[in-house]
Amino acid sequence: MNLSLLSVAVLVMSGCTDDEFKQNNNIPKGNGIVFGANASYNGGPQTRTEYGDYVTDTDGNKSQEIKWLSTDRVDIYSPTSPTLKKVEYGITNVNESQAYLLALGDGLQWDRTSSKQSFYAIYPSKESMSNEAVKNVVSFDNGVLKGYIPVNQQHTITKGGTTGWTAKPNMDYLYMAAVQKDYNIPTADAENDGVSLHFVPLTTTLELTIEGPTEAPIASINVFANNGENIAGYFTCDLTKVGTTSGTNNDLNCDYEQSATVRDMISISGYYDDGGTQKPLELAAGESITFNVFLLPHTDLTNISVRVAGFNTASKTMSLAGVTLYPHQKTCVKLKAPQIAKDGVNNWITGMDDKVLISQLSI
Repeated sequence: MNLSLLSVAVLVMSGCTDDEFKQNNNIPKGNGIVFGANASYNGGPQTRTEYGDYVTDTDGNKSQEIKWLSTDRVDIYSPTSPTLKKVEYGITNVNESQAYLLALGDGLQWDRTSSKQSFYAIYPSKESMSNEAVKNVVSFDNGVLKGYIPVNQQHTITKGGTTGWTAKPNMDYLYMAAVQKDYNIPTADAENDGVSLHFVPLTTTLELTIEGPTEAPIASINVFANNGENIAGYFTCDLTKVGTTSGTNNDLNCDYEQSATVRDMISISGYYDDGGTQKPLELAAGESITFNVFLLPHTDLTNISVRVAGFNTASKTMSLAGVTLYPHQKTCVKLKAPQIAKDGVNNWITGMDDKVLISQLSI
């Protein structure tokens, strides 16, 4: 196995800082409280919901730019808001360096009977999730997120880009949270009465880069736990137990919800659309493709392997020896495409006698 482990990657954005938000007198006026939005990995540089390019600072630290999309939605819960307690908010890009969250209807209101107010936010909002099956099992009630990491994770694979191929993940499975507990309520006549929310990722992320050339087309990729540890399924995060998501001590603890179903593998299809025809992925020499795989965030994950299945041929399994995937962080791994002979044998299913008649087949 040729494996290159990069440093754990934190993410950056070019958005507004807290100071910029407070100093800006042109905050858009929404129906209720307006929120400024930025995000990061546990106090590091900052993140948004579309992966961008990697950059390296003068100290050699590698980070990644991610941007909010205009279609992004978040749910914000405030237990002492005098009217609605939970509201869906959308992104408003004021300019290239600032973004705000405006209510998609009646917004949260200030609790004028108190001096402090708490806010708990989750990305993505339940109603904005694209996978209906996942959407139906996700909830965010009273500051507690019940999330779900699916076994089959969609990537939109396209030919092109700087490495020859691009794989865009479904960012719904990233899950991010922001907490502002006991925020000082501004006076009724305050000119700047918005709240800055700092989002941090909840899920564990494996960024897996496969470098060409491929000997046989790739039909699928599986990431699995060798020890049977669940890496997909249900999890809960109680945001009310977190003081704030700004800074380095976020104390974001998530719990795995036990299930009778073993979910120790995540599967990614290697097929892409080529003019209306589905084809398995083939990498030429010098080409590579990067997948972002989202896993449960309840524990450090070790003993992880990657299996690459060739189209109509054999598969190869590579152990990520020495790699640990940490909750709420991204770990980057590079692998050489395994050499799978086109005439190899795929033993995942055995043949039957030609004279056997099939009356029913279950997959």
